[in-house]
Amino acid sequence: MYKKIAIFGFFVLFLVSVVRADILINEIMADPIADENLNEWVELYNGGSSGVNLSGWIIGDSNDNDTIEGGLYFGSGTILGAGAYALITDDSTRTYDNFDCANNVLRLYVDDSSIGNGLSNSGDTLYLYDSEGSLIDSFSYNETDEGNSWFLLNDSWDKGNVTCGYSNDGSYEAEKTGCDFSVSVITNQSFFDDGNNFDFDIYIKRKHGNKSNVTLFKEIRSSSGELVKSYANLTNEITNHKTYGYSPNLDEGSYVINTVIFPGCNDTDSSNDMDSKVIIVKEEEKSNESYLKIEKIYDLGTDNKAKFGQTLRVNVIVYKGVSTKNSIALWVENDKGDRISKESKTNVYTDFTDYTLTIPVQLKPNCDYDYKDGNYTLFIEGLDREDSFDLMVEDITDEMCEEVYLSEEDKANKRKFDYSLLFLPEKVRVGEKFESRVEMMNNDDSGVKVEFWSYVYRGSKVYSGDREENKKEDFIREGDSLVVKLSNKIESADPGLYKFKVKIRKDNQKTLKEITRDIIVEAEQGISCKIEDVGVNFSEGQLRLYPRIKNYGKEIRGLDVFVDTFFESKNLDVDLKEDEEKQLSFNFDAASERNVFFIRLENNGVLDFEKKEISVDETGFVDVGENEYLDGDFFEKNSLRKDVSGMTGRIVLATGDGPRVIYQSTSYKAKELVLGGIVFLLVILLIYLVHRKDI
Repeated sequence: MYKKIAIFGFFVLFLVSVVRADILINEIMADPIADENLNEWVELYNGGSSGVNLSGWIIGDSNDNDTIEGGLYFGSGTILGAGAYALITDDSTRTYDNFDCANNVLRLYVDDSSIGNGLSNSGDTLYLYDSEGSLIDSFSYNETDEGNSWFLLNDSWDKGNVTCGYSNDGSYEAEKTGCDFSVSVITNQSFFDDGNNFDFDIYIKRKHGNKSNVTLFKEIRSSSGELVKSYANLTNEITNHKTYGYSPNLDEGSYVINTVIFPGCNDTDSSNDMDSKVIIVKEEEKSNESYLKIEKIYDLGTDNKAKFGQTLRVNVIVYKGVSTKNSIALWVENDKGDRISKESKTNVYTDFTDYTLTIPVQLKPNCDYDYKDGNYTLFIEGLDREDSFDLMVEDITDEMCEEVYLSEEDKANKRKFDYSLLFLPEKVRVGEKFESRVEMMNNDDSGVKVEFWSYVYRGSKVYSGDREENKKEDFIREGDSLVVKLSNKIESADPGLYKFKVKIRKDNQKTLKEITRDIIVEAEQGISCKIEDVGVNFSEGQLRLYPRIKNYGKEIRGLDVFVDTFFESKNLDVDLKEDEEKQLSFNFDAASERNVFFIRLENNGVLDFEKKEISVDETGFVDVGENEYLDGDFFEKNSLRKDVSGMTGRIVLATGDGPRVIYQSTSYKAKELVLGGIVFLLVILLIYLVHRKDI
């Protein structure tokens, strides 16, 4: 009886160790043909009947040990399923590019440039320890053959062909065969009134067989067969199904959406590997009536006020219907009709066209305090339409009222010919064209010929091409003024503070007029797209997020918008024209307490990303947290654990390999230990009672 008790107690105490003992070192690649620093790996095999979490386990050799890690939020987990294989590499591996490994192999790595001290070609010993430091398995080898691996088969080690992620008995080729995936193009209708608000989904489903990598090809062609839009191929592992969303901008016409999939396994039915959908876009009928609207003033301070002497950038929306007029004018005036700004003008020429314009309006300096602080009105007028915008103007711009001493000759010339810089951006970017506006006023009694140009410089070096590269000339009649636009582009320059200079030559005079301002040059950036804000709606247990994104740069095609939670990931493919703004929609099941969403924009790299945290109860919102703008460190290792630190309980992340615990609070661990202790004591008590009864 005592022997039975001892055996049963030993089984209870060391059950976990027995499970862990099922993890074996199964294959080793110590001498790859490609770069050894990036292509060495160790394969583990779980011969048990349940999954084992390898997080915190240690792999090493005679010289050094490394901690085994899995991918973080966007990567693979650390739970090795029963009968499954895992591959351990270094953190910069090229293994999956250079070896034909199984798609479903668990991808682990060490946070180091090599496993141990590097797997020696002349012989080494590998050790595998669990998270508590107990030795689980080890293997010693004496030499290697380039391109071949050491592998375990029938309890014996041998050298031969690589089978990473597959059985070592040669049957792995059969494991690659036998699957079926289907693809469908989904739209909510076939006729659309607005090509800018058209979207469609592509749905891929696994019909049978194992999960596999599936490459997706898609394109849009006109009804005549002309290619309208092409997309980069996407390859993802499909466990059960996956949906891709796209929002192209299409003009009026009929189109065919074509899609084809290429499964990475042996596809037994290719008839469902392609699908097509015909859609028709009919443009909304354009109105003959023109339209003007002041949308926004960019340069108001946090107090929503402007200063005298300030240049305001006014964002206006213009639609020109049928009109013989082209001119649009903006100015600011008080309630008596006195203008406190110069009049800014621009022209629109094409009928039935929408324009989004940014027009500078220069407020008068008010150095002599001719105008009172208070309410003023910004007016826009043109195309037989008008609009207005109320604003507060207070205080003066000090640098505009600095006292300047002029000679008598300068004063005379100043009265006859005056000039000023109306607009210059505070910051410009390398590789991007920018514009400035200069006003010249001829107060003389005869017309004058003027030449003018601009450039960016620092010291003696010019950074915007030749000094007179954008040189222009014009004629100003007596008593008239001229507003000119000058364009410059900095091809190459280090970020920093530079000088911007405008030069004006009047009537071929040798003495030039000059305007000099500071300008900040920023580093080159090809695409600039930002998350403006994120709206939220909660209804019937569903959380709907409305990310509003805006393109501040050139046209973007194929912008990937991802919204991830701890449990699922969704994405849309979006096209954005220059300066276009779109509001998207994502639907999720609401958690009972804390909901955390990670939103990111990608186009050949991450453009922007932020976190949105929302708490809800049965009645609706409890709290909607502010958007947290995340930097690149968020994607570094352990960042997800840092993000959820301080929460009680635990968070389990759903992965293709089963549930993975990514966070447990201290209180939750303590509770589990207490419960485990109580169960253990109850087992000992039961054994004691059984023993008493037998006696």
